[in-house]
Amino acid sequence: KTNSTLESLNLGENKISDIGAERFAEALKTNNTLESLNLAENKIFDFGAEQFAEALKTNSTLESLNLGENKISDIGAERFAEALKTNSTLSWVDLSGNKISDIGAEQFAEALKTNNTLRVLDLSENQIADIGAERFAEALKTNNTLHVLDLSENQIADIGAERFAEALKTNNTLRVLDLSENQIAD
Repeated sequence: KTNSTLESLNLGENKISDIGAERFAEALKTNNTLESLNLAENKIFDFGAEQFAEALKTNSTLESLNLGENKISDIGAERFAEALKTNSTLSWVDLSGNKISDIGAEQFAEALKTNNTLRVLDLSENQIADIGAERFAEALKTNNTLHVLDLSENQIADIGAERFAEALKTNNTLRVLDLSENQIAD
């Protein structure tokens, strides 16, 4: 039997591991009511992230997913980015406070070139530097749906900031670009 009424589930700040994540991801494959899922501040690693990414390829209702403050690295990020290329409902993704570097950022940037539903992407407090920033800037030249990109508290320096400045000359949909607490100078 499946639940036909639950629209939002908040399980943030618990001790859910990859095992629990796998179970939730499996349920997402057939669920047709859940729109918001918060699993921030748990103990989810790449395996759990991969399971969610697989579920996102078929789920048609989830709009908001928060997996911030877990232990997800580039491997999990790459799987999420791949899912974003085909998912048509997810509009808000929070993967802040994980272990995502330029490698994962490049994959998300590539997904932004084709995804037309994502409005908010929070990758703050990760390990993204100029290469990742350059790839996002390049994606922003063609993406016309993203409204908020949070890359605060990463390792972006002057080159990344310059690339964003160039991209913003042609992008007219991004409303918030947060580059605070990086390594940007004059």
